[in-house]
Amino acid sequence: NLEVLKHLANAYYEQVKMIYIDPPYNTGSDGFVYEDDRKFTVKELQNLIGIDAEKAKRILDFTNSKSNSHSAWLTFMYPRLYIAKQLLRDDGVIFVSIDDNEVAQLRLLMDEIFGEENFVAELIWKSKSGGANDSRFFAIDNEYIICYSKKASNLSFNKDKNGTVTTTYNLEDEKGRYALDRLDKQSIRYSESGNYEIKDSEGKSYFPAHKDPENPNATWRWGKDTVKERFDELVFKDGFVYTKNYEKDGTLPRNLLLDERFGRTRTGKTEFSDLFGSAYFTAPKPSKLIKFLLDISTSDNDIILDFFAGSGTTGDAVMQLNADPSAGSGYGNRKFILVQLPEPIDPKKNKAAYDFVKDEIKAEPTIFEITKERLIRAAKKIKTENIDKK
Repeated sequence: NLEVLKHLANAYYEQVKMIYIDPPYNTGSDGFVYEDDRKFTVKELQNLIGIDAEKAKRILDFTNSKSNSHSAWLTFMYPRLYIAKQLLRDDGVIFVSIDDNEVAQLRLLMDEIFGEENFVAELIWKSKSGGANDSRFFAIDNEYIICYSKKASNLSFNKDKNGTVTTTYNLEDEKGRYALDRLDKQSIRYSESGNYEIKDSEGKSYFPAHKDPENPNATWRWGKDTVKERFDELVFKDGFVYTKNYEKDGTLPRNLLLDERFGRTRTGKTEFSDLFGSAYFTAPKPSKLIKFLLDISTSDNDIILDFFAGSGTTGDAVMQLNADPSAGSGYGNRKFILVQLPEPIDPKKNKAAYDFVKDEIKAEPTIFEITKERLIRAAKKIKTENIDKK
């Protein structure tokens, strides 16, 4: 897929709005195995991803500074993510699924490539229900999704239209329903610049409220200039200063993806089995999860890329979202690019998948053939379910 990414970098340079990848995990127990030779020289890495010698040396220094088990995985990921950044639009965003064996290393890697200032969030997805017994000390039932932007200053997300609204909007004016939010906040560290006097229109003085006299770290959320510019938006009531929080269509997306609307690993397996009659992948991501990420980060005509396509969930999720009139401005026209190597299926490890491709699809048994067939079957299913719609 690295060769494909190099070709895409020419045709789709800065055209992709959203990238989602679910790369091979480095479990830390059986070693990370892949075909790339990670013993690159500076010259080889220059030629591989088209960079100068200084940048190539910096990459090798970074990956080689880690322990051997991490170094292999990082060297595998670095050039792919480096090219992925070139494909993203200035307002683009990338989501990377990962488990806790490499989440810390991935954050460092993404900081190196995208810049620490472009870190957006670390989402926690509940991948299993009722815990799990595959760990020695804790039952691990979550995975992570690391999110970075191309340029944080250009990034914006759509509201989560199905998010839980916890605020009570019990007041109303000409702009709509609103709730009052305290302008003061309790801070971990005291800030002199945030602790100043505000006077209302009658000259009464207000200061940040100190909840704990022995720990007086309360400060204003707004600086002096903002208070001056937006003074008319302030509400002085019962000895406190408030701002108006207006009710919006949807809520800010949350980083805890815990409830069933985001799906579980078993949801992904069931979804795949419904299309094929058998789950040929052990842990496919559910389309509910990817559809959510797409819904908050893309618009109707955007391009989405997944260069570790696997079971084809991303393509399926894009088609589902396009057919969902409640998403965005209605029926969408998002395009997707999936990349999946024709990785041979080992009949000893997955005989059912091997036989399916060989006997039913009548093709060389590779993962790519299953990915392609998933998209064909998913498209047919979506068309059938929406036959009466646009």
